[in-house]
Amino acid sequence: MARNGFTLVEVMIVMVILAIVAAVAYPSLQSQLTKTRRSDAQSSLMQTAQNLERCFTEFGAYNNANCPVPASADSDEGHYTITVASTASTFTATATPKSTSAQANDAECTTLTLSHTGAKGATGSNTDACW
Repeated sequence: MARNGFTLVEVMIVMVILAIVAAVAYPSLQSQLTKTRRSDAQSSLMQTAQNLERCFTEFGAYNNANCPVPASADSDEGHYTITVASTASTFTATATPKSTSAQANDAECTTLTLSHTGAKGATGSNTDACW
């Protein structure tokens, strides 16, 4: 007699193997997605700092009224809100995850900052991994 198809035991073994692979891969995928979204904040902070440096070069102050840098804006991909606190000779740009973004659950790097001196900072449980 010819045997066609798979037995229930064979199908269950394949399902268990797939479940184990998925259980290992999913957290790793989520971690990589969080790190990728974090680059949205980094690039937006760098762009904001570059715009502020242009203002300082052109007008002699970071907070000149003619500077096109808004006090608050969304990052390029929309995962963060970028805010700028500036005086004539200093600035600090801060990236805060939006509450509606998946990045709001990033406990390693809650906020990222960049100052006029180029100093990079962060808050969270593992700030060494933020920049």
